[in-house]
Amino acid sequence: MSDTKLFAVTGSPIFQSKSPDIWNHAFDMLNIDASYFRIATNDISDAVKIAKEIGVYGMNITAPYKEEAIKFANDLSQEVTEIGAANSFIFENNRVKALNTDWQAVYNILLSKGLGDMQGKKALVIGAGGAARAAIYALKKCKADVSITNRTERKAKLLSSFFNITHKTFLECIKSEHEVIVSCVPYSEEILKQLKCNLLIDASYRGLKSTDKYIAGEEWLVLQGEAFFKTIFDSEPLPYMREGLGRARVKKEHIALIGFMGAGKTFVGKMLAKELKYDFIDVDTLIEQKAGISISDIFNTKGVEYFRELEKQILSELDLGRPTIVATGGGIVLDADNREILKKNFNVVWLWTDITTIRSRIDASTRPLFNDNIVELLKHRTALYAETCDMCVCNCHKSVDEVINKIKLELK
Repeated sequence: MSDTKLFAVTGSPIFQSKSPDIWNHAFDMLNIDASYFRIATNDISDAVKIAKEIGVYGMNITAPYKEEAIKFANDLSQEVTEIGAANSFIFENNRVKALNTDWQAVYNILLSKGLGDMQGKKALVIGAGGAARAAIYALKKCKADVSITNRTERKAKLLSSFFNITHKTFLECIKSEHEVIVSCVPYSEEILKQLKCNLLIDASYRGLKSTDKYIAGEEWLVLQGEAFFKTIFDSEPLPYMREGLGRARVKKEHIALIGFMGAGKTFVGKMLAKELKYDFIDVDTLIEQKAGISISDIFNTKGVEYFRELEKQILSELDLGRPTIVATGGGIVLDADNREILKKNFNVVWLWTDITTIRSRIDASTRPLFNDNIVELLKHRTALYAETCDMCVCNCHKSVDEVINKIKLELK
């Protein structure tokens, strides 16, 4: 069984999240045995269930789940109670602890700009979701005179009542000047330029660089990540998180499905290929064609090592002329070279399936490794799936259409 500590981020959509980039680079540089991946769901309750089944230790939560997430925690930090939203969970001792490090990111930005005391100075928060709640909390810590605006006035009124602050229309905000504005919505740059302030803190990723008067969303991301990281590890991750953020992500057109036996990789792969009009390749089928015998017979007559070598050869020699979906065998991630090939050439989707569903789907007589301790086998491979994947999608207790639509939505 692997001792690798697992971390994840969830939200919808989630595939573009840069959190795995910053966390995994920090793990590498600090020699921490841990992996961080994305959980793609349409429901925070589903994400929590998956995280518990997989054995995730810590999970970041992003839009639109930050407020609803509180319902699924056993213990709330004081900040979570006072903010009314969480952006981090710790799973420990069969309990879920909710934390909020978003407010710490905003607070630390304000301190770095000499704005720890904003008594008598005006601040504006745009938005009414979980990030906006954290921003209001941080600004109030600095004694700012805080107002809120939002497209949906009803939500702005509810939040202004919760924090005992004022709400304004956007037109009123344009006419006013503020010391600090925190934008927690994906407004265009043109709209934001209409606002007058000395410091704009942006929660959205726009690819812009931070300046004296503008703090990019990527800086918020690394600062909230640093705060959560340091609640778990006795390390200083910030320089490495910033390095990880700067690494360019390569756009890939092919999709690889990984996961344990019984995860439905071949079935989902064929259906997804049909929907997307991609080519489809099943690695196990190519192995059987090359060997001239079934997978079961390969194991019985030639052994596991022969099978793994053949699997590795076929993966490295795949013809990927057109956009292609590849369904892999459950143990393909056991080889480090295979993991690198998958990560380099594919958008890797880990189909997660719980142990009960796996048992119900598998005919043990056709699976040579199934009669081993299947629970331990799954635990051993789980960290490798997490390390290899770009995102995890649950394929149990859902229709195949739901699974396919989620993958399509995330990768579009």
